[in-house]
Amino acid sequence: MKKRSIFGGLAALAVVGAATAAAYEVLKTKNQMSSYAKKIAFKGNLIAYEDEFESDEIAISFSGMQLDFTKTTLVNNQGTLRLFAHYSGVDIIVPAHWRVLTHGTNNRSGVSNLCDGVTGEVPTLIINYDLRFAGLSVRSAPANVEELVGL
Repeated sequence: MKKRSIFGGLAALAVVGAATAAAYEVLKTKNQMSSYAKKIAFKGNLIAYEDEFESDEIAISFSGMQLDFTKTTLVNNQGTLRLFAHYSGVDIIVPAHWRVLTHGTNNRSGVSNLCDGVTGEVPTLIINYDLRFAGLSVRSAPANVEELVGL
């Protein structure tokens, strides 16, 4: 009988500890997202930029996101994107002649930038990211823009 109550107490303590840790993680993520201009959670989304682009800030949590830059131009040939992704996948599509530079921190995340090898005086998009269990893919638009997913 005594062993049962000890194990029951330990199990209850473990459940309370796990719930506290989960609540803390949710509050920490919400706090990190609060400084971003656009916040997206628990849904897939497509953002297609069509005007001149200078900068944007996007925080994504438990979502899939596609950012389409194929119909925009960069102000003074340079733009910046501040990106926070938490348990999310982000696909960024740019015109073929753009260079994209990626900098940031990732925690158990992956970054694939297929546009960092473009050289010369070309439009340059700088992405400053903070990734937590997320994936970031940067690629050039296909020759036929209608091939893009979501368009």
